[in-house]
This record gives sequence, C-alpha cells and structure tokens, in this order.
Amino acid sequence: MIHLFCFVTRRPDLSSEAFSAHWRDRHGPLIRDLPRLARHLRRYEQNPRLDKDPEHGGGPGFDGVAHQIFDAHDDFIKFVKEPDYQEHVRADEQRFLDMGSLSFLLTEAPRVLIEGDRERAAVKLISFVRRKRGVERDAFHRWWSVERAARMRDDPDPVDLIIAHLQYPRTERDYERDGDGGFDGATEQWFPSLESFRTYSAQMATKPAVEASETSLLDLSKTQWIATRNEIVVLG
Repeated sequence: MIHLFCFVTRRPDLSSEAFSAHWRDRHGPLIRDLPRLARHLRRYEQNPRLDKDPEHGGGPGFDGVAHQIFDAHDDFIKFVKEPDYQEHVRADEQRFLDMGSLSFLLTEAPRVLIEGDRERAAVKLISFVRRKRGVERDAFHRWWSVERAARMRDDPDPVDLIIAHLQYPRTERDYERDGDGGFDGATEQWFPSLESFRTYSAQMATKPAVEASETSLLDLSKTQWIATRNEIVVLG
C-alpha cells in the first residue's frame, strides 16, 4: 500500500466556510464519482482543520490534509495521468486551492505504535517530519523506526492522553522527486480532546531523552503539522 498525504490551503479570496463546503461537497464527490479515477484508489479521506486551533504552528495557515491510499506507486501515477484528472479534477483544484502552497508526501504503509478506538477521538494531529541537514537518511530512519518508535509506544506517561499513533516512512521512489530536500515521513496521532493533546505535547517536550534525540536528528523548525477533526471518508 502507498499513502499520499497532501497539506492543502484555500485560495486567499475564499472563506474557511466556502473552502470547506467546496472540498467536502464538490471536490470529494467529483473524484469519487469518476469511475476512471476511483478505480485507482483504495481509500480517500479528507481531514479538515480543527475549528479550535488557535495555537496552530504548522505553517501560514493550512486548511486540511487529503489522505489517499493506493495499492502501489504505479496506481498513483495512473491516477494523476488519467484524462479525467487533468480535465476535471485539476480544473476544480484551481477553484478553491492555493496551488502554490500544496505540500505532499508519498509513504509506505504505517507502523502502528499505539492502537486504540479512534472513533472516540476529538483531535487528530497530522505531521510531516524532516531530518536535520547532515543526518544520513538510513540513520534517521533506523532511529525513527526503532528507538523513537519504541519510546513512543512504551512510555507509560501519556497512556491516558493519546488514543492511537501511526508512523509513515517516506517511499524510496518519492525521494527521487526532490532527493534529500523534502520531508522524511508523516505521523498521525489521535487524542480524546484538544486539552489532552496540549498536555501530551507539554509532557513530551520535558522528557530529556526525547528532547536530546529529537534536537540532534529532527529539524524541528521544518516540522509541518495541523490539528484536524476525525477524517471524512469520501471513498473506501
């Protein structure tokens, strides 16, 4: 399975309400209802930005994250090369998206670090992570997938604060797109409330081991994140 995550920003002339309505009621169904496009997709989710996100730090103002799942990388290529995509979807994107602000990543299937009942979550945090300049790609992924994953999974402190945590490593083929200049992976974390998310973040920031490893390997200034509501399933 290949996962596409795309951070989206509305056109500056659109209100948040107009953007959300178009994305949910026009754009999503457009993809779902075009058979030559839908046949390439295993699943399509929209993750709208949380209304109460006053401390948003993910960028100049992302409005949501699209999450699409394909059986293989070639299915994604076929999807974007379909005439229906070029004629209908691309044209519709111009109507409501700031195309210059899109940020996307293709990843492998997720590693499940913590699993719980995601349906009871009120907040879903989606992040893109990037290693520091000079850190080798393989070394970063070994640390991220083993040491950091184990710490996130086995730490007893946030057990009541976080419901689920998935980690998505970037695909080797996607690295060919921009070499080592982009992001290295994505994460999804589910929380029962905005307050639990804030408490969890504060607790993790004060753990010396976490702070030391993160600051030496992660480029925290380049981390891109957004707090969203639980996903709207368009297809799948």
